[in-house]
Amino acid sequence: MGQILKAFISYRRRDAYVSFKNGEADNSLVIGLQGALRKAGFNEVFLDTGNIEISEDYKTKIYDAVSDADLVVAVVGNRWLDILREKEKSGEYDILLDEIKIALDREKEIVPLLVDGASMPNESDLPESIRPFHDRNAQSTKSADFEQKIVGPMARIAGKITWRRQRASWWFRAYLIVACLAWYFCAIQPHIVGFLEFGPKSWGAMAAIWSGFFIWPIFFLPLALFALRPPILSIIESVTSTSRFHDKIVYLTPLIFGTILAGLAIAIELGGQETPWSIHPALPDCPRASSATRFQPLSHYNAAPDAAFTQDFGDQFWMKDSCWPNVFYYLTVPLYSASASSEYLARRPAIAHSFNSMLRDGGAPHSMVFYPYVISFSVLIWLLGTGVVMSIFYVMVQIRRPDDFSILRLPSERAYIYLTYTFITMMIWVPFRINTDYFKYLYSCTDSPACHSVDPKLYFVDMVLAVSLLICYSFLSLGLVVKYKRWALALLGALAVTVALLGALLIYKYRVQLAGISDTWQFSVGLSIPIILLMLALGYAFDPSITRFDGVEKDD
Repeated sequence: MGQILKAFISYRRRDAYVSFKNGEADNSLVIGLQGALRKAGFNEVFLDTGNIEISEDYKTKIYDAVSDADLVVAVVGNRWLDILREKEKSGEYDILLDEIKIALDREKEIVPLLVDGASMPNESDLPESIRPFHDRNAQSTKSADFEQKIVGPMARIAGKITWRRQRASWWFRAYLIVACLAWYFCAIQPHIVGFLEFGPKSWGAMAAIWSGFFIWPIFFLPLALFALRPPILSIIESVTSTSRFHDKIVYLTPLIFGTILAGLAIAIELGGQETPWSIHPALPDCPRASSATRFQPLSHYNAAPDAAFTQDFGDQFWMKDSCWPNVFYYLTVPLYSASASSEYLARRPAIAHSFNSMLRDGGAPHSMVFYPYVISFSVLIWLLGTGVVMSIFYVMVQIRRPDDFSILRLPSERAYIYLTYTFITMMIWVPFRINTDYFKYLYSCTDSPACHSVDPKLYFVDMVLAVSLLICYSFLSLGLVVKYKRWALALLGALAVTVALLGALLIYKYRVQLAGISDTWQFSVGLSIPIILLMLALGYAFDPSITRFDGVEKDD
């Protein structure tokens, strides 16, 4: 099925008509223009003589028609400017100005059609709101033989629009496939591997504790991928459409530097201390992994149940001993669950020291979950790094139309809005990570009495993450206000960021109490659902197709 191309004819009744018959206007010119546009390939051509029914709100109808149009043809006759001046002087409402202003704001293809020797109005003669109309390349014609001259140029425009749409459709499909794969590798594959290796119960608790990487992507990564689509596709389409090598390199800057930042972060992460859930610890008195069985389910690593241990903790967290994977819970749960017996406190330091020595020294075989984690971490960090660079890029770089190199405002404004939403989504990551850090601190703490006294330096990485996101968000919000007067969106985003940061502070302050609540996957999922609903509502408010309405004044 072919694409539907829409055109809109803007004209003045006292200007574009050639003559009057029996006291009524002869609209044969615009009717003929409508037919010529259809021959050129535009399936739907809006003309107010037949497209507005009695009782309809004609202003809204025209507003919607211009917004939906692929091409706006502005018929300019010899009296076009005189009528504009008359209406301006008398204060009479001029809907034609709104038609052109909406088309300019939407950055539509606009063709001024100069009829019977009419000339293009000077820029100084036009109201400020439509002065860019002067810069559009016009087509001259005569009312007697205009159809022959119009069909060819309009067909070329139709072909250009069709090709642009097809290219955008190809990139959208490619992005959709990549986004689905990213979501699968970040949000689904780690859980499949975790279930197979840890067992469903152990992995459910493990994923909840490390929710910043295993619960967060399920619910919030789709929002980030949705919000990053317009700015990323805008860059890719600009790269593929421009013929200038310099412009291609400039437009590729966010993707290049985002990849470099992600590469550095990945190198630091993988080159640092082992993460406890990504290895098979070989602790004293525990079975050791052999090369033949290194990827067997971790439940096989449990030693014989320790009677004293199970008496203290029962079946909580499936802890039967201090071997892997139970050691992670053994070193953490009793400290925040008020179940630490004197016997436990006496034997914990030796196990904690052995566990942390193994982490520092490295050399333990990786578990299967390690590799999905590397992929997940790489994708998330690349998205974050690219988003950070894009926030700077769209402020500093102007995207130009490849046909005439005119500056396009709309892609940048849309990128501002969607990147703002992206950073608000990423900000939700911070509370999840801060909650995770407390568990990380507990297993690394060897002195039990001092384990509740958390060193703020533990949260340094998360503070850097939060500050960088906050700076980028502030950067974008300032642009929304200064460049595009988007006060409501900036305030709405500021409120969302404030709530996220306040949540992070509360999580830090009440970390001990929260640890006992958040160590199950049900808690993380239950918390994520209302947040996701709020984020969807916020996304609706951020949708440019809705919020841009306030940028065009519709006279009553």
